[in-house]
Amino acid sequence: MADEPELEQYIEIDGVEVDMEDFTFREQREVRRLVYEEVTLERDRDKPWEQQMFSDIYPAILCVYMRRAKPSASLDEALDLKARDVIKERAVAPPTKRASGGRSAAKR
Repeated sequence: MADEPELEQYIEIDGVEVDMEDFTFREQREVRRLVYEEVTLERDRDKPWEQQMFSDIYPAILCVYMRRAKPSASLDEALDLKARDVIKERAVAPPTKRASGGRSAAKR
């Protein structure tokens, strides 16, 4: 039986992949601010801060992305989205083989 491919998660909204590396520094800062404020205000003292931060990062990313098209988009709008509708999985491409850097047979 062949090995199962490794999967990675990504965010997609309206058929477009949302990648934080495409965000401006200002947008990235806004994501951090939204996550910090949400976790600070709603923090469950029995859960580690990092665990709660991770669960709030997707809505924050989506909110900031949605503001590109609709500046008045709110975090509540992003929180109303369903994870299965925006969090997708895909197979990770296997690493490509690289030349060893040694002399090839053709040069001998």
